[in-house]
Amino acid sequence: MLFQVYRYFIYWLKSYDRHSLQSPFLFNLYDQCFSSSYSNERIEQLRAELKKNQTDIEIEDLGAGSRVMPSNKRSISSIAYNSLTSSRNSALLKSLIDYFKFEIIVELGTSLGINTAYLAHPSLVKKVFSFEGDKQLIGLAKQNLQELKLIKKVDLIHGNIDLALPDFIDSLNHEIDFGFIDANHTKQASLKYFELLKIKLSSNGIIVLDDINWNKEMREAWDFIRQDKLFTLSIETYQFGILFKRAELAKEHWLLTF
Repeated sequence: MLFQVYRYFIYWLKSYDRHSLQSPFLFNLYDQCFSSSYSNERIEQLRAELKKNQTDIEIEDLGAGSRVMPSNKRSISSIAYNSLTSSRNSALLKSLIDYFKFEIIVELGTSLGINTAYLAHPSLVKKVFSFEGDKQLIGLAKQNLQELKLIKKVDLIHGNIDLALPDFIDSLNHEIDFGFIDANHTKQASLKYFELLKIKLSSNGIIVLDDINWNKEMREAWDFIRQDKLFTLSIETYQFGILFKRAELAKEHWLLTF
């Protein structure tokens, strides 16, 4: 907790708003994506229902675990409160996908499928490949995406991501436009997933690492990843580290107010 408070203070101290951005690319990006107040009523209504659901399920946690919910037996409500990407952050991801007209999305960490729904919602998205290690969660995510009428745009892939992702990348015969890493919050796993996703990333693609200030390991992972020479622009909010593979941009790093 002290680490997160410290990192938030650094972020608050060093972040810039739209008035400080001189680059047309950055200014327009901030205006269209980071200033958006988009929220999907149907998805958020389902999120609210999940927060009220006291049904207990057994979770097979294949990642770094949870400081909030140390037990494998958890209520759907506690997962909805503590493990889902917030509506504001999900909306930012959706806005980025819309803005760049991306079609092929990969999400590592489906959970209950709420963030998956935001990723699948943009009209030009053809497919979201979403990976989840827990069988119970992937079943619930499928139900939720069916209710939202988005299941046809999503391939839910069950299994240990450490094993499933390399096979997926090897078999993929097209490029990925957008990768979202929200699974196994360790430095080693984050670096591995990043290296795999960038193999098939399109020329103007984006990779987002979630929870970059969750702990020291995740912070170290992000600080290492953002220096990768394949990527030019890197942006961080308190929650996300966002990497842009765009050859026309200079190598820059920004903390943006969000």
